[in-house]
Amino acid sequence: MGSVAEPTREGPQPQLVYSAFLSYSHSADAKLASALQQALHRFAKRPFQLRAVRVFRDTGSLAANPARHPERIGIKSITGEPMIWLRDLDVQVERAPDGRTARVIVCDNDADESGEKPSVAGAEVLVQAAGGHAIASLTTNDAGIAGFATPADLPPSEIVLVVRHGEFNPRHLRLDGTNLAIDLRQELYGGDR
Repeated sequence: MGSVAEPTREGPQPQLVYSAFLSYSHSADAKLASALQQALHRFAKRPFQLRAVRVFRDTGSLAANPARHPERIGIKSITGEPMIWLRDLDVQVERAPDGRTARVIVCDNDADESGEKPSVAGAEVLVQAAGGHAIASLTTNDAGIAGFATPADLPPSEIVLVVRHGEFNPRHLRLDGTNLAIDLRQELYGGDR
């Protein structure tokens, strides 16, 4: 069997990469910091290269509102400075015992005041097989559920689900429940949150 088509990342790729960070007294060391930044830019620079390293110096590099950076690069979030809440989906995949059908249950990953995770209606679910062949394109109902028939000749590990909703970050996973992309919440905070 062919390999499963990996989903592509949507939106612009992150570009915020620095090799050095300059922290200094603005009143006493501004000229020195500027000279040091220029020297670092020239350090080990190859011909026709703009600079060898990227240097962060707060007067020249700090965005007007750095807490809004996740939103600018396409990550769904709620920003209440200095906090950033990721807008993620909780996606449960259930396969029928006979293996002929499956259903996807989509909820907001953040529980409400009662401790329940609210259902997400209107989420787009794209089901793909090896080589990107479309199996189904669905939309979740008011209960956050969408169901589909599964090909009998494909194991769950070779069926890919892409779940999207305009208010949340997309999810990419296999029918067996394994993630295809890193789980930002898991990477940042660890454990279940």
